[in-house]
Amino acid sequence: LSGLYPSTTGVFHLFDRLADEHPTLAEMLVRNGYTTAGFSANPIVGALSNLARGFATFQEAAAVLPNGDI
Repeated sequence: LSGLYPSTTGVFHLFDRLADEHPTLAEMLVRNGYTTAGFSANPIVGALSNLARGFATFQEAAAVLPNGDI
């Protein structure tokens, strides 16, 4: 969600996190006046990987369903 290659971000493995120095598309959109929302049913794509940054609203499946059932 950053538009950068893994060799630039250093994100290669399942539990790697995107560093704050690399802006996400959502952060760029917000800076330009857009309202953003994100939804993910994949637990790796969200707060765990730091990809939820920049979204005004971001819902992960585990957050929607407290017991983790999908």
